[in-house]
Amino acid sequence: MAERFRGFKEVVVGILVGITAMLPGISGAVICVCFGIYERIVRDLALLRVYLKKDFWFILYLVAGVLIGTLIAAKILSGAMDRYPTESLFLFAGLIAGQLPAVWKMTEPDKGRFGRNEWIATAVGFIIMGSMLAADLMGNGGDTELGHSAADMAIMFAVGLVVAVSALMPGISHSTVLVVFGLFTAFTDSISNMDAVLLLPLALGAIIGVLGFSKVVQYALTKHHRLTGCLIFGLTAGSLVTVALSTIAGIDGWAHAVGGAATFIIGLAVSIWFLRKGDLQDMNMPDPDPDKI
Repeated sequence: MAERFRGFKEVVVGILVGITAMLPGISGAVICVCFGIYERIVRDLALLRVYLKKDFWFILYLVAGVLIGTLIAAKILSGAMDRYPTESLFLFAGLIAGQLPAVWKMTEPDKGRFGRNEWIATAVGFIIMGSMLAADLMGNGGDTELGHSAADMAIMFAVGLVVAVSALMPGISHSTVLVVFGLFTAFTDSISNMDAVLLLPLALGAIIGVLGFSKVVQYALTKHHRLTGCLIFGLTAGSLVTVALSTIAGIDGWAHAVGGAATFIIGLAVSIWFLRKGDLQDMNMPDPDPDKI
């Protein structure tokens, strides 16, 4: 029964990751951190030859969920965001808020108070998230149309790299980066239309980026775990604050305010339920041997 729930949870978390990653201003990696699987997935990707067989079902369930969530976001969620932006964003804010205690554990609070370096790392996380939000707000909204030329395929390969790097750094939204560079519509259209010519270089760039950058993140978690945890906590808390503030500022009428409050409570309740129901200690596997990195 526990194994069945764990598999269900991993698919659901993957769906949430896929959906949130498509929303400008929100990072899909934040969901992984909040639900206690971030370190595990980074470890598995960094040491794929070691852990592919051991964690095969975990990886499969998560990837399947991410693909489902991405398709849902590309085809359906954009309409929901247009019609109910306040309610949608507050739902995800509630999901993040309910899991902050799990993220806080990454800062290793049992080691005592933060020193100067820990506070700097946490502040840097907030600053990065704030700058990404500012860049999104300053974007001119212009979109670049891509065809099937070699240059356009190279652009999609670069987009794949951006997606991979941001997917492994909580708080950094690849959708925000793509909005700033006018590539968000081309990105979502290629997925929604299942354009194989553009999806192939996109997938190639994402795979290369994930496998390469995961080693960097795994090294940081292994050698400088507390500092990296503080940075991730700053990014996660920063994403919650910026999403909440920007959403509150955009509330239009009491009906949306009430709807937003309701969806926030729903997201918070679901998040806490997952936190209590799932065995997060089992999800967070022991650190690997640093010599294997």
